[in-house]
Amino acid sequence: YLTLGAQTMCRTCLRCALCSKQLFEGGTQAAFKVLGDGRRACAACYDKGQKLCDGCRQPLTGQYSTVLGHAYHPACIACKKCGKKLAPDDIYEDNGWPSCEPCAPAS
Repeated sequence: YLTLGAQTMCRTCLRCALCSKQLFEGGTQAAFKVLGDGRRACAACYDKGQKLCDGCRQPLTGQYSTVLGHAYHPACIACKKCGKKLAPDDIYEDNGWPSCEPCAPAS
């Protein structure tokens, strides 16, 4: 087991938050960097500065959509409040985030 700060975990659970690569291989700890939100990333992902989906927080690869200034995988566009998946013609705005009609504030 490893102790990182106040957290204890097994070696195989220490993974990059962006690509899921194990950060502990072959008996030695791989270098990692801490993202602004406290998650750990391998040096390659950190250095790439990968843009993350604002829905699932996974790296955006291939096609993605920008909705109200936020980037999403097409399948991740959802209401910020209730989580309902949204079609492009069913998107409303709630404080700068995508919303469904029932959750959107009254105009």
